[in-house]
This record gives sequence, C-alpha cells and structure tokens, in this order.
Amino acid sequence: MIALHSVSKYYRHKRDPVLDQISFLFRPNTHVAILGPRGSGKTTLLRLLCGMEMPTSGYIERKMSVSLPVGYNGKVSAKTTVRQFLGFAARVHSIGADDLTAFVLKTADLQIDLKQPLNELLGIERRRLNYVLSYALPADCYLFDESIGPRSRADAELFDRLFKLRSETAATVLATSSARAAHSFCQRGAELYLLFDGQLIRCPNVNRAVRDLHRLSRSFPLPDNGDGDPDHERPR
Repeated sequence: MIALHSVSKYYRHKRDPVLDQISFLFRPNTHVAILGPRGSGKTTLLRLLCGMEMPTSGYIERKMSVSLPVGYNGKVSAKTTVRQFLGFAARVHSIGADDLTAFVLKTADLQIDLKQPLNELLGIERRRLNYVLSYALPADCYLFDESIGPRSRADAELFDRLFKLRSETAATVLATSSARAAHSFCQRGAELYLLFDGQLIRCPNVNRAVRDLHRLSRSFPLPDNGDGDPDHERPR
C-alpha cells in the first residue's frame, strides 16, 4: 500500500498549495483514475507517490514498490548509449541486462544500434523505448501521467496488451486531464477521483466529474449525457 498522511505540497512561485492536507490510501491490486484540470497538481502527485519529489508537510508511507511515471523521459548525458541506458535500468532492478535489452527492443520493434547515443533516436523511437522499458521493469504499482502508452494509433494494441498484463497483478494510478482517458480507465475497473483546489474527491462517474469540473473551473466541456448523479464522497 501507499499511504498519504496529511500531505501538502507548496512551490515558491505559487501562493496556494498545489496539494493541501491530502490523506489517502492506495491499496495493492487496485486501480485509481485521477481527473483534474491542467495545473491542478496531477503530475506533482505522481512524483510524490514514486519519491521523485518530497512533500512540503506530512509524509508518505510506502509498503510496495512504485514505478516512475510510465514512459518517463528523464534527462541523460548526451553520450549515454542505448546499451548503457538499458544496462543501468537492469542493474537498478537487479535483472539481467541482456534479457531486458532483448525484450525491450523486440517488444518495441526497434531496429537500432545499441551503441547509438540515446539522444540521437527519433522521437517515436525514444517514446516507444521508454514506455516498453517502464512496463518491463517490475513494480507493485504503476503510475501513468495522461496515457498508458505513446499517443499513436499504431501502438495502441501493443500498449493495451502490456497494460492488461501488468494491471492483472499490480495496482495502477492514472492522472489525466482527459475525460475520455478517465472513462476508459474506469471501464477497466478503476475508482474515479477529482483533483481540484488541492483536494482529492471521490466521484461516482466521469460525466458527473466533468460537470463538476466545468462548474468549478469552466475548463471542461459538458458531457452529452449522464449516468447517475449520487453525491461525491471524500476518500477515507
């Protein structure tokens, strides 16, 4: 599980907290979709969950391994080769470098020279490499920032399959500003929460969530229809 205990996050350039006294429990093998406007703190929350950032106040208790946001494109040295990049990931996770490299290149369908600097890959090659690598590395909870794979129709089937395989045995958290992405995630069995004004609020369905976000921020278009309108619940 991952437990947030009265977690707040402030940045110097913002007067109000990005996250404000959030207490929340992410349980093993559960799936959570977090819907919020751009700039509401979704990426910040994911970075806190995996330890890339620390809370300003409160604390986070982790009793399961957590991935970096799937597909994360971190900065690397201009001279880092594909082989070095994959080898480093393998050492960190104590898995065989040759096996990991072979799996990633085959699954991503990449015909590239392992001696090639990572920064010289084409954009689509780098994205596919990063996403497949993220799925290849073991974790008890996988984090997704906006999508489960590169935004390419050609890759949709591959990453749907990889997501399904991992979500059968691990928890997943999607943070998104897209009602469509949240709806798709909820169809996979995820619980839905709104992130707005620094708070996580339980919501019964995406149509209700979009209506509330439209009312609060006017940044979301209204849905065409609804499917129930029970009251929100704050997470326990």
